[in-house]
Amino acid sequence: MSKHTQGTWYYDPDLSAVVAVVGHKVKVIADFGKVDLPECEANAKLIESAPKLLAALERCVRYGGLFPDLATEAAAVITEVTGG
Repeated sequence: MSKHTQGTWYYDPDLSAVVAVVGHKVKVIADFGKVDLPECEANAKLIESAPKLLAALERCVRYGGLFPDLATEAAAVITEVTGG
C-alpha cells in the first residue's frame, strides 16, 4: 500500500473536493462532484481530518502506557489503514 498524500488537507466547498497543497501543486484527495447531499460536507470534513486523526493515533501508541488497551486498538487501526 502506498503512503497517503502529504501536506495539509483542506475541504474546499467551492470545488466540492478535499485537496492537499504539496509544494506548488494542488492534489485532489476526494472529489464530490455535483452531489449535493447533506452528508457530503460531513464526509468531506472527516476525510479532511484523516491525517490529523492518524497522527493522534500514532501518539496514542507512542504514549499509551496508561491505557494499553487503547494503544493496542490504535495500533491495529494504524496497521489497517496504512497496510503495515
